[in-house]
Amino acid sequence: MIENAATYLPPRLFASIAWWVEAIKGDCVRIGGTGRWNKREKRTHRYEIADVRGRLALTVPVSRRSEGTANADMWHTVLSEHGEWWHVHRVTLESAYGRTPYFEHYFPALADFFKVSAIEKFVNLPEYIAATTGVVMKLLGQPSDVVLSADLPVMTEELPEIPQYYQVRYQQLGFIGGLSILDLLFNMGPEALLYLRSLAGLNPDGTPCR
Repeated sequence: MIENAATYLPPRLFASIAWWVEAIKGDCVRIGGTGRWNKREKRTHRYEIADVRGRLALTVPVSRRSEGTANADMWHTVLSEHGEWWHVHRVTLESAYGRTPYFEHYFPALADFFKVSAIEKFVNLPEYIAATTGVVMKLLGQPSDVVLSADLPVMTEELPEIPQYYQVRYQQLGFIGGLSILDLLFNMGPEALLYLRSLAGLNPDGTPCR
């Protein structure tokens, strides 16, 4: 980890490994929350996991704060109650990862994000994303602050090649890349941060490789 370095990233809920490779490079992650909200753009509030059948996308529904904000930025989006998504996500994650080595160890720290109370607790979508990101940082053991920023950087969220890591259903499904950080965390536990650091070109202790 490079001390006193800030990384600017677009808001992504339980983001991909490519996003997290960038996030761990500094001691502060600034998540942008500006930019026109396009309801057809799902990457901000959708994340992908692997269940018993393979890749599965989970979406947190959002809505405008008021009818007068048709062209609003993400600061004006709020979590919706549609479909009782918090219950769907929680049950789906339990089904998908309940047998992974670290689900029971890590999920309790995330459980409050999958309750109806989350809708009232977080003012807007960027705040929800920043809060979930901060908790994942702590679970990884990464000493980085997470703050919201007025900037909204553009990021190409693709890595040339994702080295395989342990996945509980590898024998049935093969390796599935490009998933949410949750997949890496529940399957790899404490080794997740070492995996991310290796992709980021960092030593195991977070210092730059020379």
